[in-house]
Amino acid sequence: TKTGNFSRQAAGGGFQVMNEVDLGVDKIPPGQVTDITIVDVTKETITVEFTAPGNDLDSNDTAAEYIMKFSSTAGNLTAGNFDLTEFNTLITNENLIDSNLEPVNGGSIKQIKIKSEIFGFDKNYMLAMKSRDAADNYSPVSNKVQIFIPTIFELETTTTTTTTTTTTTTTTTTTTTTTTT
Repeated sequence: TKTGNFSRQAAGGGFQVMNEVDLGVDKIPPGQVTDITIVDVTKETITVEFTAPGNDLDSNDTAAEYIMKFSSTAGNLTAGNFDLTEFNTLITNENLIDSNLEPVNGGSIKQIKIKSEIFGFDKNYMLAMKSRDAADNYSPVSNKVQIFIPTIFELETTTTTTTTTTTTTTTTTTTTTTTTT
């Protein structure tokens, strides 16, 4: 069936802000990191990479701090549990090799190398992060990545040489018999 000419209209209405807004107060947190990845695992380091968030969302200026933690389960690294120290371990600059947790400009790729020795062998760990700006606004918790470091066996070849010395002693016994008549 034909409907003929058809048109639809909708009015959006309006709104009014009733609260006073202080434009001098920073209420905007850094952006959420959504691309944290493990790019390399060696006996010495785990290399982690992510796109740096900005001071305000994904701006190109620098956040004040990166807060990176690991835990044995992903549930410990959720928004409600991330700040708990009971189950989560904070990664510090002392846990890093040839890198640091100093923030870089938003949009830049940040790479850090975590010492493998802080993780146990043959255990699963989850890693996530948040960032903070100078006004103490915190980003949401990032995506989570899994870390697993297998036990590494190093076989060493050892050559053993055994020297045996045999000493033979020969004893000669001489018997002399004298007869007198």
